[in-house]
Amino acid sequence: MVTIIRDRVQAMVEKGLTLDQVKAARPTADYEPRYGATSGPWTTDMFVEAVYTTLGGGKKPAPAAPRVPARPAGRK
Repeated sequence: MVTIIRDRVQAMVEKGLTLDQVKAARPTADYEPRYGATSGPWTTDMFVEAVYTTLGGGKKPAPAAPRVPARPAGRK
């Protein structure tokens, strides 16, 4: 179950979906009758958010490091 949900969320992260869009897509829908919760210490939304952030969702790619020209051999 966890692997299936991770794969679903990963696909959405790769498409650039926001956390709200991922939650609206309900990647856990088929597991909610048995495992879902809307209240308490650990809700389905909290689980989806944890998966999303763990997979890097919502992060902008890091800018490329500036290139430093190589010095010619023998020079200091």
